[in-house]
Amino acid sequence: MAEAALFSVASEIIKRVGSLIVNEIAELWGLKDELKKLVVVVSTIRNVLLDAEEAYEKNHQVKSWLMELKQVMYDADDLLDECTTEALRRQILVSGDAADKGVIKNFHLIFSSMKDFILAIKTRHKIKGIRERLDRIAANRKFHLAEYPFETRFVVREREQTHSFVRAEEVIGRDDDKIAILKFLLIPSNIQENVSIISIIGIGGLGKTTLAQLVCNDELVKKNFEIHMWVCISDVFDVKLILEKMIKSATDKDLPQNMEIDQLQKLFRREIEGKKYMLVLDDVWNEIPTKWLDLRGLLMQEEAKF
Repeated sequence: MAEAALFSVASEIIKRVGSLIVNEIAELWGLKDELKKLVVVVSTIRNVLLDAEEAYEKNHQVKSWLMELKQVMYDADDLLDECTTEALRRQILVSGDAADKGVIKNFHLIFSSMKDFILAIKTRHKIKGIRERLDRIAANRKFHLAEYPFETRFVVREREQTHSFVRAEEVIGRDDDKIAILKFLLIPSNIQENVSIISIIGIGGLGKTTLAQLVCNDELVKKNFEIHMWVCISDVFDVKLILEKMIKSATDKDLPQNMEIDQLQKLFRREIEGKKYMLVLDDVWNEIPTKWLDLRGLLMQEEAKF
């Protein structure tokens, strides 16, 4: 139902605004005040959506209100996608620069040039515009919907595990996205990176997993990568657990119980040594930089070609 989907989007917006990576770019670009205001109005609307679930089928005004709300909420989520992508791009630049120079740098974002300054101003205006649209929508209710605190309806639900297989003939409209990723993976570039990373970001239901499955099952990928690994992360980004899943995916073998993380990393490195591999991390929610860097360090190896 429309209200259930919007409730999910609203919850995701609130979560992402509070994330470390969005806060980094918000601090850098002076977006914190506008983002705080955005969270307030989105939280209010989210709580109202709980009551809209009951009124949706009976009240045509509620349906119209939800239709108006839908586009603005998706615009807000898209804008946070842009902020997240920009932050990740800057982090990769910083990490790559530190590796090239052989020095240790703080994990931070780069802010320089007039172009960045203009981008920050534009983003601030976009957030303000979206927040004002949401304010008007929230105030324009000609019907009564009660507000229920989010916590009273919160249910912890375990997400389903994903896998690497998909029937390509059953997927429509993903050819351009697939080709773009294949070009990145298969065409040599001048970037001397030991590990190349592609992020597929978006709200639930957009087909991110399906796109990754299409790439994994492409014949060119099968021919050009000696090892293929698929790991579903979900809520817990535990490096040891991820290592175990990567080894199992790469070897199709069960591991001895109670292996230490050092044993796991040695075993994993032996498996990938001198080989070109592709690893898909699906359903990732982690935004803690140190955990990403820990895993990235284990994936890098001088002898292998990535």
